[in-house]
Amino acid sequence: GVICLVTGTSGYIGRAISSHLVEQGHRVLEIPGRKDFSGLLDKALNDSPPDVVIHAGCTTEFIEARDGETSNVTNTR
Repeated sequence: GVICLVTGTSGYIGRAISSHLVEQGHRVLEIPGRKDFSGLLDKALNDSPPDVVIHAGCTTEFIEARDGETSNVTNTR
C-alpha cells in the first residue's frame, strides 16, 4: 500500500478519506487539527515520509468570506 498523509481527519471529509484509504489497504498518517499540525507533521515526515499528501483540513470560523481564502489557501502554501 501507499503511505498517505491526511490533514483534517477530525472533520467529516478528512475522516471519510482516511477511513476509505485504510479500507483500501493503505497506511494513513493522520493530522486531525491545526493545533496538532507542526508536531505531528514533523514526526510523520521523519518517521515515514508519505507518498501522497491529502490536505482536507480547513478553518471554519471566518469573520468574512475573504478570510476563508487567507486561512485555507494562502496560509497552507
